[in-house]
Amino acid sequence: MANKKNWLGKVQKDVGGYKIRQMASSRTVKRGDGKESTYLQPTGKYGVYAGRKKLVKGDFVSVAEAEAYAMTL
Repeated sequence: MANKKNWLGKVQKDVGGYKIRQMASSRTVKRGDGKESTYLQPTGKYGVYAGRKKLVKGDFVSVAEAEAYAMTL
């Protein structure tokens, strides 16, 4: 079995207990034999999390923007 490296959802930076993670969206592909496969794709945005809960509805374009927001909390 191949070892896949999937960095989506991993913590990019930890600022004062708040975690900055890369955001992803799911994509479902249907094959000809009737089976479906679901893949995660990066959206190019970052979110600020406190535990499992996302704090901000609007996503940040860079880690630096998300870090600046987390410093204000």
